[in-house]
Amino acid sequence: MKRSGTAETEYPTVELLQGKEKLSVCNVYSPADKALLNNISPNQDKWITVGDYNSHSPSWGYGDLDSKGEEVEQWMAENQLVLINQPDDEPTFFSRAWTSTSSPDLAIATENIHKNTVRELCPQLGGSHHKPVILTIRQTRKARRRVTIGVKFVLKRPMA
Repeated sequence: MKRSGTAETEYPTVELLQGKEKLSVCNVYSPADKALLNNISPNQDKWITVGDYNSHSPSWGYGDLDSKGEEVEQWMAENQLVLINQPDDEPTFFSRAWTSTSSPDLAIATENIHKNTVRELCPQLGGSHHKPVILTIRQTRKARRRVTIGVKFVLKRPMA
């Protein structure tokens, strides 16, 4: 598992192969009180990152822009990445302690993946604060096979 320096952001990356086609999938978890994206960079032209960025921006549904949100937006611009989330998407996180919702879970991709990706939010699972997100990526080739990536599928044991 890679970490971005001392920032403690985790971002394991896997490569999916379908024939000669490669898709890199990077899963990000950035703790709320830590810096974010120091070393994460797309390693090829078909690349997607998904995960809990713990950042705020109107671009993904928050009323404010915090320093981490600004960092994410700048990083997307520098790497020519596109946000799959929409500002009016349903929130992915419910805080039982604060009885509030938010959208810390983002999907960001290269343009060729973004334009072929459908994002679906699933019902919240018992024991998790996050709703599962399913991303379906349609291929642009004649075969038209689909690749589905499940994100944030977290099951926790109920507390006794």
